[in-house]
Amino acid sequence: MKKILLALALIVFSSPAYSGGCLNEKKFPEKTNKPRVVLFRANDVNLRSGAGVRYCAVRVLSNAKNKPVEVIGKTKNWRYIRFEDKSYWLHQSMLKGLGTLQKNAHLRSEYLAKKLGFNMRIKENADG
Repeated sequence: MKKILLALALIVFSSPAYSGGCLNEKKFPEKTNKPRVVLFRANDVNLRSGAGVRYCAVRVLSNAKNKPVEVIGKTKNWRYIRFEDKSYWLHQSMLKGLGTLQKNAHLRSEYLAKKLGFNMRIKENADG
């Protein structure tokens, strides 16, 4: 009886759910008609290989808050994003919209300029 329980325990605890393994298979998103620029909501962000926490975090960002990112696809609550010329999956709760165009126009401009290969710096008006 002990051997059967030991064998059963080995089978259960060697399964991927208990071994800490994660999935790396690709799942393709629904393409959005028009990619849009949004911002990271949090400082620390896990960028994943697939849409779900069971997929590996292939990149972990620190100090990501308010950095612009492009949403290129989606699946339910997950967004397929392009960041620094690579594509990742991220939960929608980790993103926020840019709000009004006037308030964040400089972020959109900087993002688009960088994407097009321009080196652009926004100067603040000294007159206020």
